[in-house]
Amino acid sequence: MLSPQEEDKGLHRVALISAAPAKAIALPLQKARTRTVAALVDTVEDSCDGTVTQLLLMAFYGYPGDVTATAEAFEEVLSAALAFGGRFAIWGDFNAVQQEGPFPRAFARGQVQPMDTTIEAEQVCTNPRRTRRIDFGVCHRRIVVDSVSHFDLPHISDHVSVVYQIAMDTSCDSHQAPRPMALQPPDAATVHDLFLKHWDPTAFEALVQEASLDDAWAMLSDVAEKALKGTPLDGDPGMSRSAHWDPRPRRATASRAGAHGHESAALRTVRKFSARIHQLCAQQHSEPLRRAVQRSLCQLRHYFENVPYVDLHSPWQAAEWAKQACQDLEAQEKEAKLQRWKLDVKDDERKARSWIKRKARKAIDAEKPAAPVDNLPHAVHPARVVQQQSRAWMHKWTSRPRTQEQERLLTQVLDSVPPGHHHDMTIQLEADDLLRSARSMKGKMEGPDFWSADFLLQMPLSWWQHFAKLWTAVVNTSVVPQAWRKSWVLLLDKKINETRPISISPVAWRIGAKALNRKLLPWLNSFLDHRALGSAPHRSASDVHARLYLAMQQNCSTFVQQDLSSFFDSLDHNSMARALTRLGAPSCFVNLFRAFYTDSRRLFRVASYFTPSWQTATQGCLQGCPLSPTVALCYGFIWSQYCATSSVECAIYVDDRILWPRQPATESAGRALAEALDKSDLVDKAFGLSCRPEKCALVAPAGDQTLQALWHRKYPRQTALHTLGIVIDVDTRESTLLKLSLKMVLLRLRYIRMLNSPIDLQRRTRDVLQRCGWRVAEDGGAIQRSDDDQNVRTFRFGYDNLSVLKMWLVEQYKLVGIQRCPRIKTSYHRSDPSFARGLNLPAPPPGTRHALAGHRALGRGGPLDVQRAAVASGNSTWHVAKRIQGFTQPQVCPCGLRAPSRAHLTWNCDVLTPVSVLGQLPRTRAGERLFAAEVPEFPPAVGGDPWRDAAAALARRLDDVTLSAPENGCGDVLLATDGSSKHQVGSAAVVHGDAHFVATDNNEDQMPFTCELKALRLVSAALLQVTVIAGRRFCVLSDCQGALDALENPLQCALPLLAAEVSRNLQSARALGHQVDLAWIPSHGKQQSWKPPASWTFSVAMCRALNDQADRAAETAREAHAARCSRVQWWSQWQAAKEWEMAAIKHSAAAAGALDAHYRRAMEPADDDQDGVG
Repeated sequence: MLSPQEEDKGLHRVALISAAPAKAIALPLQKARTRTVAALVDTVEDSCDGTVTQLLLMAFYGYPGDVTATAEAFEEVLSAALAFGGRFAIWGDFNAVQQEGPFPRAFARGQVQPMDTTIEAEQVCTNPRRTRRIDFGVCHRRIVVDSVSHFDLPHISDHVSVVYQIAMDTSCDSHQAPRPMALQPPDAATVHDLFLKHWDPTAFEALVQEASLDDAWAMLSDVAEKALKGTPLDGDPGMSRSAHWDPRPRRATASRAGAHGHESAALRTVRKFSARIHQLCAQQHSEPLRRAVQRSLCQLRHYFENVPYVDLHSPWQAAEWAKQACQDLEAQEKEAKLQRWKLDVKDDERKARSWIKRKARKAIDAEKPAAPVDNLPHAVHPARVVQQQSRAWMHKWTSRPRTQEQERLLTQVLDSVPPGHHHDMTIQLEADDLLRSARSMKGKMEGPDFWSADFLLQMPLSWWQHFAKLWTAVVNTSVVPQAWRKSWVLLLDKKINETRPISISPVAWRIGAKALNRKLLPWLNSFLDHRALGSAPHRSASDVHARLYLAMQQNCSTFVQQDLSSFFDSLDHNSMARALTRLGAPSCFVNLFRAFYTDSRRLFRVASYFTPSWQTATQGCLQGCPLSPTVALCYGFIWSQYCATSSVECAIYVDDRILWPRQPATESAGRALAEALDKSDLVDKAFGLSCRPEKCALVAPAGDQTLQALWHRKYPRQTALHTLGIVIDVDTRESTLLKLSLKMVLLRLRYIRMLNSPIDLQRRTRDVLQRCGWRVAEDGGAIQRSDDDQNVRTFRFGYDNLSVLKMWLVEQYKLVGIQRCPRIKTSYHRSDPSFARGLNLPAPPPGTRHALAGHRALGRGGPLDVQRAAVASGNSTWHVAKRIQGFTQPQVCPCGLRAPSRAHLTWNCDVLTPVSVLGQLPRTRAGERLFAAEVPEFPPAVGGDPWRDAAAALARRLDDVTLSAPENGCGDVLLATDGSSKHQVGSAAVVHGDAHFVATDNNEDQMPFTCELKALRLVSAALLQVTVIAGRRFCVLSDCQGALDALENPLQCALPLLAAEVSRNLQSARALGHQVDLAWIPSHGKQQSWKPPASWTFSVAMCRALNDQADRAAETAREAHAARCSRVQWWSQWQAAKEWEMAAIKHSAAAAGALDAHYRRAMEPADDDQDGVG
């Protein structure tokens, strides 16, 4: 905790560090404001009755050389401490002694007492020159100081450190969670084998059939622990993750950190030896000390090999060595930890972002003003905070009996909403659905079962398939495992004595609930309109902003803003179930919602401190449960339907609501808003909700009286609308970001710079481009190069996969590396014909490219001789002879020539070279010595069907269809898309009826995923060109779930700019008035249980038939594309080169093995003779 910053110097004068939980507070100070920091700690005054009181601690820094100023500042601090009314202690560097300034008068009045309890303590001088005692403490009269001690620690301060020991207990009875079994996941193959070893599918199926879902989940969890190698940790066997547990009393644990923090055993040993050897220098005749040094010396040699000889009768030289060794090792460990941390953060972008945000937030929090002394926290220790706040929140989460008036109003509200079409669909979750949800939760916090998505994602697909069966049973039977209904509630600081509860449910529940939300999208889209926003795709805060800007363009400048108080925490389960049923929600979803919140158990948590037991909540939805936003969206729709009128428009985003008049210039606008607010109050009363007036606002230009009819509501009146991250001034029509902090931005930039490598990456990039002969194009958005045939090849960032650029770099590296290889540049062919030589071949011509694919295939596994041959090492006479122990025979090849080389054994030995190799001899030294086969450069893709032309043709088709009779008796238009890729030749196709629209291009990236996205781009571009808007809905099918996911979050996919373009086109098409629905369909007839979205009017057979047509159209276009370019032929050449390289490498390894056997046979006669003599 820091004192307020001095504005002129930009520094903090005083810091207060507390090992016990403490809360900084702001005292009403003027002169001493920047020289004092104060904090509260909870203490137990009497251990018998456990009374908890708060102790005020104050660190003070006086004015150097100015006793008068110090006296004035201290009197100010003392007055604030006395006004506090409780016990306090003030200590620090007063820059004055206790016999001068304000201290004698304060002691005489009995306001404070000195903490120096003995004359000996008063005689210890603490200033740098050791002439005065200016570091001391004073305290409340009821505080008893047990002892005073002093330490001279030059590495901390040039002052003497003073320590006061007070008989006060700052501990608190608290509880903690048990430790789960530690997991040490092996490789994927081992996990799969362990899963199959421990898994009993028959028993699991029986449990699911019997609806024993608690046991079924326990079985899945236990097997996952065994597959991921759960092991005891530090002698503690750990708790199984399927076990039901209660918090246990917290045990006091000894800290492993020494005086210098956490250090390695080697450094601690050096420090201990250094301390003892220095003490021996002062006490040379101490025999026990000499023996202790000897013991330390033995331990030291265990860690260090360069320990010098130590003369215990003359230890000064050893003391110097120990001091230097300690400093060196400390610096090395510090640098190693820093580099390890930097490497860890560099490899994990999520950790880097988290660290940057955390550091910047802490820096901002350090400068925030502390809590005023007139509004002190009720509790400081986290264990007491969690006890107090849990009582407050359980009072909020305990439902009260609903009155008949509330039930009548709820019925009135629900009856006014058009009933939704009942979607009594069967929801079946597949393993792919759950895996998709789990991947989005990587790095998220684990729940009370201690499972994280990161661990579960390491389980094999068969585990996820059984998990999907369990979830399908949960949805169909509405039986939620008890472990899934437990959540711990993280209490985050909000205001003084207020917290915000964030509930963390088990990850197994979150994964399935998120997947379930996606299955509910067709039902949500069947009734949602433009007023209820949030919690669903394409219903973001920007849509609310757009509606507000549109209203202001229509001369509206008066708005009413409301904020629901504790919205999620106040939702009544039965009321929301009735609302969901009214909107036509699937009965399985409604029943699942009820089942999850029936006997919902919650455990409160602040940091690592827990409440002693689980508590049952009967009201409120969890903030953190994936189903809660969906439920909130349904409430928002009901509210907007009931409150919106012909005179009032409205928008709701979760719990933020805004109303405005449709005809703002009329005199009745205020009355219309008043009537709408009365209806809003009725809805809130029916659902048991309320608005806090101070959180609401009446927004109107200065002097505007339009909203006078609403002034009685006591809403704050203002001229700016603060909502959803922006501020809109209704006078100037200007908008700014609501919580933009330039200070925070600057701090984040500073910490980003700290993470960057000191190497100038831009300069390196420029150098690489120059060495490769490449160039930057399209304003930095692309890299171009000229290939061997002088064709311009272009890589576009965001539109081409980075693997293309990596392939360019790899090919350039291979080209340059082979040209520079000494064994390729220089012949090294031995002139003496008695040597076993290889072929006498020329170097490859400049610019010759080689596959080196066989080396990659064989160099990572298999026999060691094959791996050596793959990297062109070993497997020669020198290597073979050296590994035969005792071999002294002449190194002669079986063909009779001396010193056979690797090239000779592989290509030119009459005895060892296989006949099959003689017909495939290399033509250059690269093939002879590196076994590298020549291939031409990877050719460009020559496209002949530009996608813009295909989009224009598709748009004309859709215009004609829109003007014609509806398909299938309705106004919906069904389209299917597909992308096809083979041998890096791709195409995109869109099919409507019997009309096919295909596109190909010459982009470098022709991979399957890219082609799927390009097919969706073809549709989106065509929709923008459709000129006839007749309210038709365009239903688009795609068999690539990854492409559809990319449109929801373009920045997270491999082609962010292409995905963003498609997503932007679709949003623009919807803004023009087109209704566009995208849906996934399994390819090639997979998943027979698949059905189109419930709101679609097309049959399963029709959808699958059209998808098959799109697949055939894309494949036909790809084949035509392949006929125009040479990539297919290149892949055939590359495959032949790979096979030749693999054969050559294996022949080389086999020849080396034959030479090894030949040499060993040559040793046998000598061994026999020797045995005969013996």
